[in-house]
Amino acid sequence: MNHLLALHFFRGLKNRQKKALFLSSEWQKSGPQAALSAQFRQISDGERLWEEAMQKSVEEEQICQREGIQIVTIDDVNNFPNLLTELPDPPMALFGRGSWNNNRIPLSIVGTRKATTYGLGQVKLMVNHLSQFPVSIISGLAMGIDTRAHESALACGAHTCAFLAGGLQTISPSQ
Repeated sequence: MNHLLALHFFRGLKNRQKKALFLSSEWQKSGPQAALSAQFRQISDGERLWEEAMQKSVEEEQICQREGIQIVTIDDVNNFPNLLTELPDPPMALFGRGSWNNNRIPLSIVGTRKATTYGLGQVKLMVNHLSQFPVSIISGLAMGIDTRAHESALACGAHTCAFLAGGLQTISPSQ
């Protein structure tokens, strides 16, 4: 059981609280179950929500294994993006294919799904220029600006990465 993946899907705590719990001395000394038990007493329906999160994590792991998708949790110091760990409320897990290079500067490009021709052109120019530097172009997988950022990065040989915050069963936005 991947407790960090289940914690990622646990709806009873905000990401800030999840990070504090994961970094707590109780989690480190006694393990996830002991640290979570104390939290359950403070959360209405905590045990039921945890059971749901564990079930969802098992389902996500099965989908990821079947689809060749890697799950990277916050405790994976070699693969989880360093800068995300500095956020007060980082995700506990990321899902993806390929590799993450912590030596590249992460640069996020996001925008509207209903992009204008001008906007799409500007994204292409920006990515073409930025690809000359050690950057990783990051975006979601939505139509419009997100898609153009990835396409432009691939066309000029730049590194690109898409993140899905909700896992594969909850792709948002749907387009």
